[in-house]
Order: sequence, then C-alpha cells, then structure tokens
Amino acid sequence: MQHVNHNEHRTAVIYTDSKIILDSIRSTKNHNNLVEEIRKRAVALNKKNWKIEFKWLKAHAGIYGNEIADRLAKEATQICHVKYSGITRSAVKKDTREESIRKWQNQWEETKKGAITKDFFPRLESRLAVYLNLSPNLTTIMTGHGNIRSYLNRLKILGSPECPCKHGTQTVDHLLFQYKRLKNEREILKNSVLKVGK
Repeated sequence: MQHVNHNEHRTAVIYTDSKIILDSIRSTKNHNNLVEEIRKRAVALNKKNWKIEFKWLKAHAGIYGNEIADRLAKEATQICHVKYSGITRSAVKKDTREESIRKWQNQWEETKKGAITKDFFPRLESRLAVYLNLSPNLTTIMTGHGNIRSYLNRLKILGSPECPCKHGTQTVDHLLFQYKRLKNEREILKNSVLKVGK
C-alpha cells in the first residue's frame, strides 16, 4: 500500500461541459445553495493541500469520460428521483417579502390613521405595483395633508374650511370631483384613465 503524504500539494481537475456551472462558481454574485456547497468543498480541500481546478470541455465531442458521465447522469434520473431539500435564496426573498406585505396589510387595516390614503390604496400590493412620481400636490391629494383648507382649518391655521368657489368645504373629494376651476384637468385625467383601461 502506497503511503500518502497529506502535507504534499496535490491537484484535482474537474471537467464539465456546462459553461453555466463554471460561470456560476466564478461569479461572486451567485449564492445558489448548490454553487455555495461546491465552493465550500473546494475551500475545505484547499485547506488539506488540494488545489481544485475547474475546466470546461466541449459536450458531445466524443470525449470518453464526458460521454460516460452523460450516460450515467441520464441513467440516474431514470432509476431514482433526485430530491433536493435546499431552499433557494430567491425563494427566501419571495417568502420574506410576502410575509412582510401581509403584516403591513394587517397594520394598515387596523390603524385609524391615513383614511384618505386608504381610499386610494386599500391594498398595499396594488400601491407597491405602481410607480408614482411623487410631488407636493400629489402627496397632498393622497394624504389630505397640505394646502387644503379643511386640513389647515383643522390645524387652526385658517378660520374657515370653506372652498373659495363657495360650493362647499375644500376637501380632497371636493377638489377632485366638484371644484369648477379644475374642470379641464378633471377631464384630462378621466380621458387618460379611460385610455389606460382599454
């Protein structure tokens, strides 16, 4: 029996016909469970004086070892079911996001604040699905906080909540649906919403 010197540097070359696997192992951005496991094992072997090299070879080019590996891989999938219990990073991120939105939605429904904003976005998922180019006016409309007479009156900054148009209290709903000076803007908004809906 030949004596193996464990302090001696040894090299193992692993050939694959998958460029995707090689790119995944080399990419610092790829944290797939299987890729991480390959890296961990390579590091563990490196600590035992093994140098692990990964090399690509062309598939279906008549290379004896590669042809055998392909045949054995096919046979293995037909003989038994491969079961993988690892959870991918993308699955964890997806589950975490869904759980966060669910908790946020519960808090959103329970709070007594933000009634006007809730009218616009009762479901947080619908709000998160929309990109909004926020401006002071849009924020005022969606929250009811800002340069609206009903809000300023509530804060005792103005003596009256009445709209200058003299047709009711100046609220978000009044500005959106009744304020005569915004009639043209209202029509433009209606038409643009109707176009998007078609």
